[in-house]
Amino acid sequence: MAGLSLESIVVENDNSEDVTQSETLPMPARRIAVVDDSRIDFRLLRRQLEMSNNSNLVIEHYSTLAEFLDDATVSPDAVILDRHLPESGLSEGRIREIRARHKNCGVIIHTGMMTPSLRSTASHEGAIAVIEKGTLDSEAIGLLVETAAVLGPQMYLPGGRH
Repeated sequence: MAGLSLESIVVENDNSEDVTQSETLPMPARRIAVVDDSRIDFRLLRRQLEMSNNSNLVIEHYSTLAEFLDDATVSPDAVILDRHLPESGLSEGRIREIRARHKNCGVIIHTGMMTPSLRSTASHEGAIAVIEKGTLDSEAIGLLVETAAVLGPQMYLPGGRH
């Protein structure tokens, strides 16, 4: 059916009236955990997520990685992890720990400065993406979070573990 798009599908309702389907289906609710010791960085990121097309987000903030990992009630679809957390050192070394505890979530590293080896290391450890703070607009951040939520369960941990 070449040339047919969702916007052009016409259906009949119970009253035999033509109705054009022009809206996309709503995205499922996504639980996003943001682990960042900076309240300012968290607020900026939260605002970007709230302004994205994905308005169905539940955003939870954790100031430390230990606080996040100790919260037995959280089951995030995606985690946005600050690269530099005071008690944790470089966060890319902790991605395996997050993925082991939350197998179905995608991890995104959020950094103030990109380094040449960071993307490679983070990807090897199981991260979906590495983004530099302030470089993506709201729509791109929203799309990235949705991608992390969808692909997270499909990512393999290093060593072949799922």
